Formats: sequence, C-alpha cells, structure tokens
Amino acid sequence: MTFKEMTEECIALLGEEYSASPQEVRDLHIRLGKCVNHAYERIVRHYYHPVKTDTVVTDERCRVSKSQLSERFWYLRGVTCKGHSVVASPEGGSIFVGHTPRSEVEITYSYIPAYMRADTDKPCIPEGEISPMAYVFTALCIFMESEGRHEDAVIWNAQAEASLVGSGYRPAHPMPQRRWF
Repeated sequence: MTFKEMTEECIALLGEEYSASPQEVRDLHIRLGKCVNHAYERIVRHYYHPVKTDTVVTDERCRVSKSQLSERFWYLRGVTCKGHSVVASPEGGSIFVGHTPRSEVEITYSYIPAYMRADTDKPCIPEGEISPMAYVFTALCIFMESEGRHEDAVIWNAQAEASLVGSGYRPAHPMPQRRWF
C-alpha cells in the first residue's frame, strides 16, 4: 500500500465527519499524512527493526561519524574488520571502534527509515511482515489523540494492536532473563 493509499484509507475510515469542503479535505490529508509517518516510525521502533550493513573507514581516533552511514542510525548490532568481530560502542554522534584507526569496517545497525513523502512511497517493511492496515489504524489512533478524543484513540489502538498480532515482535535490545529469589 502506498503513502497516498494509506492517507486516503484513513479519510475513508473517518467517514463524513471530517469531509466538508475541498480545502478541509486537503488539510486533513496533510495532517493524516503526518500521522501515517508517525505511525510508521512507531511500528518500526516497536515491531520491526530494519537492519543495514555499511562499509566505512574509521578516522585516526578509531571513530566513525553516524552521518557517514546511509540510514538514520538507531541501534548498533555489530562491527567487523577483515571478517573479525570488533568491540564498538555508540557515543553521541559517532561510533567508537576499538583499535582500528583508519581501517575499513562493516557496521551492522538498526535504523529508522526516512519518512514517506511522495504519494508512491511505500514502507521499507515488507507487507508480509506488517499489515498495511496497521499503519492506517495506528495513524488514526495518533490522529484521535491529537484531537483530544481519547476514547476513540483507544478503539483505533485496539484495531492497530490486532493487526500487528503475529508480526513477530523483535525487541531491538532484548533483555536477559532474570531470576528473582
């Protein structure tokens, strides 16, 4: 489902309550587009963690600027240098890569995809992983929250949760199991 189709589906589900003049419909389309993008980011952060591997060169202080990466960095998954795993840690706007000054390294990381802007843009998440209606329902929940209609937001949130069942929730940084004595 494209970005435009998602926003149009949101308008259709809202019904006649929000469709008055053509200008109001255009304004609503813009607001719902923002809500769809916020829903997209929420789903990416909580249910699906896209992963990317980039090859970059460290500086003389063994650092890589996050701006060198092709996507918006969110969580470090691992770093390798010449096929061997290397100790690394994100620090502010850079990633410290232990003992590898001016070396080519492969950084594997989770990222937050760019917002959809064009009508034909699609989410980076395959439709088989997340239902397109999850974006629509989550966007409507966000929209209702912004309108102060919390009871309606709860209803749309329940729809979103139901559409996300079976999405294979994968936490970005899983917590180890603990035993309480």
